[in-house]
Amino acid sequence: MRNRICLAAAMLCALATEPAMAQARSGSVLERKVTVTFNEAPLESVLRTLRRQYGVRISYSNTALNLKQPVTVSANNQPLRTVLGEVLRDKNIGYELVGDQLVLHPVAPRSAAAKPTSATAPAATTTTVSKAVTERAPDEAAPRSEPGKAADRPGAAPAAKPAPPAKATPPKKEPAKTAKGQSTATKAGNAGGGKTPTKAASPAKNATATPAQTASTVKPNNPSPAAGGAGSLDPEVAPATTPETTSPPTAATPSATTEAKPIVAKQDSVAAAAAPAAATESEEPARPTYKQPAQISFLGPLGSNGLRSGQTVNNLSINVLGGYSAGVEGFEAAGLFNIDRDTVDGVQVAGLTNIVGKHLDGFQGAGLLNVLGGGGRGWQAAGLLNVAARPVAGAQTAGLFNYVGPTKKLPIVADAGAPATDAAPSRKPTVQAAGLFNVALGEVRGGQAAGLLNVAGTVHGVQLAGLLNVADSVDGVSIAPINFVRHGYHRVEVINSEVWPVSANLKLGGSAAFYTFFTGAYAGFGSKPRRWALGYGLGSEVWARRRLSVALDAVAMHVNEEQRGWTRDLNLDSQLRLLLGVAPFKKDGHLRIVFGPTVSVLVTQRYDTTEQRVYSNLAEGRKLWLDEGDAGTRVLGWVGYAAGIRF
Repeated sequence: MRNRICLAAAMLCALATEPAMAQARSGSVLERKVTVTFNEAPLESVLRTLRRQYGVRISYSNTALNLKQPVTVSANNQPLRTVLGEVLRDKNIGYELVGDQLVLHPVAPRSAAAKPTSATAPAATTTTVSKAVTERAPDEAAPRSEPGKAADRPGAAPAAKPAPPAKATPPKKEPAKTAKGQSTATKAGNAGGGKTPTKAASPAKNATATPAQTASTVKPNNPSPAAGGAGSLDPEVAPATTPETTSPPTAATPSATTEAKPIVAKQDSVAAAAAPAAATESEEPARPTYKQPAQISFLGPLGSNGLRSGQTVNNLSINVLGGYSAGVEGFEAAGLFNIDRDTVDGVQVAGLTNIVGKHLDGFQGAGLLNVLGGGGRGWQAAGLLNVAARPVAGAQTAGLFNYVGPTKKLPIVADAGAPATDAAPSRKPTVQAAGLFNVALGEVRGGQAAGLLNVAGTVHGVQLAGLLNVADSVDGVSIAPINFVRHGYHRVEVINSEVWPVSANLKLGGSAAFYTFFTGAYAGFGSKPRRWALGYGLGSEVWARRRLSVALDAVAMHVNEEQRGWTRDLNLDSQLRLLLGVAPFKKDGHLRIVFGPTVSVLVTQRYDTTEQRVYSNLAEGRKLWLDEGDAGTRVLGWVGYAAGIRF
């Protein structure tokens, strides 16, 4: 009997001490000694270094936080709490400790506290607006007085006699609650890294003074804001504060509470916009994550990590057929497929498929396809296709198809009252090379090369395709038989020359540096022999200065003569044209008069029954500088002119 009693007492002691030990372990995370030095390093790189070198589990959203902010900090054997304070200072980012994991989230920036009025009242009394008052419904507020009186102004104290200071006891401070209902007063870091601000920024939303709380001013309580920082993310719990020495509101001296009300509305809108993102992102990081130096598996959980494989980050991962894990920081190989729900930082190779849920830093190679749910830096190489939901800073090479999704802009919380803006997308160099086609819905800084088709948003570099380039704009060169660029080079020319009374050119290009064009020509008005031609050309505007420009064109046209319809024999007229353009009405105008010399070379195998020889009447009456050939082919050359209008 005695043994049973002792055993039961031991079990009760173990159960009672387990929460305390867990809390001690969690609290010890912020006390870990850290030695780091960073100079203008991106915030994302700093967080990754803390995670790798010191085993700190840090969770955050790549979309809700601006991780490109530079960090300069130097710490030698300092607690992690102090280092985080320096790293997150003035970055509108707070943190909270969930178990032994740090969860980062956006917070609204701190605004200046309401300024007291110049007039001060002697012997001002104080009181405190409790949480119960701030959460009252509007219909429970005190009856409104007549319009125009001070009592009607939001936040103003009623005109009742103030209570003695000795009886005004501040209520118990209650910590703010996070989206999961956890207390963050002791765990939350502020925007600068976990420090508690001296004063709250503004009064609470919907705080209505009633006759029971009669006072002329409100004294700050110095509460600890939730989740770090610049004020509680929950506007219903934010404490109400105004300066201590303000006098009752009058017509000449507005109250500090009245001055601070516009700031409350602006901060509430910012907090309301930031709170859903923090709540949404805090759910996934709560999943436990383990780290293993190595693992080997046959298929999925049939391996050394067992059922925890989907929650484990491995340094070395070998999958005989296929594997599933939280991430890789090193090397991963599989006979068939690799699936990682989070991040691959290193090298990943598979016989068929690689799938990564969020981010890639390194190399990804597969015999069939690579799929990336986010963006990254490095190289994707696949035998068939590569797909990335966000831009990849590096290269994509595939036998068939490459796809990159649009850049996701990062929300930036502006100052109180200013609308939220988006961060400019990072300028990542990207190169796509595929056997058939490339698609990049965002910005491409580098180049695209495909056997058939390229599609992109904005291209900073070169687009090279066997058939067609499509883009929104090109800061560089688009080279393909057909270039369609929305904000590119689009021109139409109507030209007269010594050979063709009328011809038309449609010029298309990403820029004036290189364009291609289609051309058509006609001759034979009246009783003259009829002939017409279709052709293709390319050119460049080699010089442009407001009203003047110089373009160099090369064009080849197949000539169809007389009444025979399409001439099947070789009858090719090639021209090299140097065209000077003049804008007669407007500087930099698209309407220009163009003219210049041309050099023509005609290669023909057409047999003329009238002349009884290989001949083309295109050269009739020309002063030839070239006349060569034999019985089957004749080459003729002459110098001419071109003049017309460009639209």
